[in-house]
Order: sequence, then structure tokens, then C-alpha cells
Amino acid sequence: WASCRWHASLPCAARKIVLAANELPSLNDVTADETVAIVEQLAEDDEDLATLITAEMFEVVSTGNDVPLIDLSEVSDELNEAAEGAELVILVGMGRAVESNLDAAFTADALKLALLKDPAVARRVGGEVYDCVCKYEPLPDAAES
Repeated sequence: WASCRWHASLPCAARKIVLAANELPSLNDVTADETVAIVEQLAEDDEDLATLITAEMFEVVSTGNDVPLIDLSEVSDELNEAAEGAELVILVGMGRAVESNLDAAFTADALKLALLKDPAVARRVGGEVYDCVCKYEPLPDAAES
């Protein structure tokens, strides 16, 4: 958990955070139920997180998936509803951020973060094993369109 203070330009009071996790286990990924338990435990020691939860500004939802990749056209209705109107999509992990969505276009700003752990995937993106991927794609400014 990173407090909203990590970036001063994020006005946390005006945002809702939706954290999505797999419905069922896949490799070493945490499930949605496990994520809820972790978030509840973290909120005991982080009053910012506890405040967001109490204000219904932080929600954990299931992706509906059980694989390390994510096909965004096949996610749960719960995630689709929770993500409606999102201003920022963050994809974390080699499967979700690189293998299945590196070139995906979004209707919100997108941040794709991953550690390359597979030689074939690393070669595909012109990197090496253990390179980090950090790809930020802001929406074009309406004035530029």
C-alpha cells in the first residue's frame, strides 16, 4: 500500500481507488479474497487507508479471472462497473502489463509496470531479463486532438 502522499498532484479526497485481483489463484498472484484480508489488516495501521475505506473511496473487486494475463474484454461485470469513468488504469505484472496489454489503448491515462522475468517476453520488448518496464500513457489533451 502506498499512501496517496506518494505524489502531491493526486488529490486523493476527490478520487476512488479500485484494486482488482484474480478470483482464483494463479501462479503466485494474490486472489481478491486474500486482497480484502490484506487491505483490512493494513487499514488497522494506516489511518489514510482506513479513512478511504470508511468513505467508500477504496474498493477491492475480482477480475473474474484465474490466469496471470488479463483479457480486458473478459473481466467480471463487477470490475467493469467499478472501473466505469476511471481516470487512471494501472496494470502491474509481466502478464497483465506487458504480455497482454502493452499496446492496449485506454480511455483513461494508463501506467504499465512490470519486471521482465521471461527471456522471450524480454526479447519481444527489446529488453533483458530483470529489466523493469514503466510505461505511462496519458490521454491526449483534448486541445491536441
